[in-house]
Amino acid sequence: MGYLVAIAVVGIVVGVCVAAQTTLGREWAMSSAPPTAIEAGPYRDARVTTWRVRGAPAIVTIAIAANIAWAIVTLAAFVPAGAGLAIVMIGDGWTALGVTSGVVLWALCIDGILVGVALCCNGIALERSGLAQARRAYFAAKWSICHHLAIAAFFGVGGANTRTDKVGWVALAAGLGVLFAGWLAAAGRAAERAELDERDLATP
Repeated sequence: MGYLVAIAVVGIVVGVCVAAQTTLGREWAMSSAPPTAIEAGPYRDARVTTWRVRGAPAIVTIAIAANIAWAIVTLAAFVPAGAGLAIVMIGDGWTALGVTSGVVLWALCIDGILVGVALCCNGIALERSGLAQARRAYFAAKWSICHHLAIAAFFGVGGANTRTDKVGWVALAAGLGVLFAGWLAAAGRAAERAELDERDLATP
């Protein structure tokens, strides 16, 4: 199972990177070339700043792609598996611990759906850059970090009662989720700085 998830993540990352760099990432930000002098009349000249569009840096595109891939795997595999485990917990003799654990895991699964959608939507939007997109991506990244830390805490504290021997795999997955989200947060900050720099350059 772990190998299949790893292959799926790598495959989706590569696919999203290619798509992003060839479509969305072409118009990520504006940058200016050094001012050039042009003739403005017989006895004078003027200095003109030339603007050009630049694509998203590769490091940003890979960070976005990794989070989109992780979100897809979360929605397609982790959330259904967690929901199934929650049902087992609740139906396991209807004990107070089982019901409580199942309800908490259900809540985490619902949060996982929302986090996955937020990562996909804001990751795609971040390829277009913009201050609002950058800040939303940063928020989604922080949300994802909190979600994965909650998953790690849930299985770490109640690992003996979760009816699964895959606690180590869960901890690894949560760690990867935190790592990818931290990378997206850095990409969001980079996009925010690029947008602010662009506005400063545009100010006469």
